[in-house]
Amino acid sequence: MSKNLSSIERVAELIYDKKNVSKQKRDGSVSESKESDEEEQNVKKQKKKKLPKKLTKYQKFVQEEHPKLKDEYGNEDIFKVIGNRWRNSPDNPKNI
Repeated sequence: MSKNLSSIERVAELIYDKKNVSKQKRDGSVSESKESDEEEQNVKKQKKKKLPKKLTKYQKFVQEEHPKLKDEYGNEDIFKVIGNRWRNSPDNPKNI
């Protein structure tokens, strides 16, 4: 019976050791995931620091024309008028 007990104890130790090894692996992966989270945050910060895109010629044209026409036209009509002016504008690359 003592042989059985010692073999059972040995099996229990092996199982306990396996649990500890898997727990250590999980703990290691947790620290790796923390590192990856930090890397993701650094990447997000870098993306935020990017300079804004340059405005297109059309966007610049709208910025110039909108304040001039704001008092005369409603919101829907103002963009129709700006669009018509853009079609005939020398700033429009299609008119070159």
